[in-house]
Amino acid sequence: MIDNDGTIIQTMDLDHEAYHAGSRSINQRSIGVEISNAFYTKYQQTYVKNKFSERPVLHGTKVHGGIIQEHLGFYPVQIEALKALVRFLNKNLGIPLQTPSISGKEVNTLYQPILDGKFKGIVHHYQVSLEKIDCAGLDLVALLKSL
Repeated sequence: MIDNDGTIIQTMDLDHEAYHAGSRSINQRSIGVEISNAFYTKYQQTYVKNKFSERPVLHGTKVHGGIIQEHLGFYPVQIEALKALVRFLNKNLGIPLQTPSISGKEVNTLYQPILDGKFKGIVHHYQVSLEKIDCAGLDLVALLKSL
């Protein structure tokens, strides 16, 4: 988990299975990373009231073939923490620095090779389940290029 201030918290041993991706077969062969974010813009002032800055508000985010409502994005410090975690996972566990993309653009819905166990890399929950929309608005293609 990556908290609002960028703190990375490991909540369980990597030998154990967490329910995070919406599919037991995916959960058994993946590491889930949750990033703290209330998502809905109605919570923006709660962050400010609790001494955090405003989060970016994202518009026009596409997931599963449609555009979802405007929503809160992540703090820059959370993105930097995610980059550090991805580097660590690559170096220590051999997780490839790749994400599902077509012609350099992120796949914004289910990606069958993940479900078939034929893709290894960094993925969104929405790429493994039609019931998930996280991490909508997080450009993993750009994030991985910046490493």
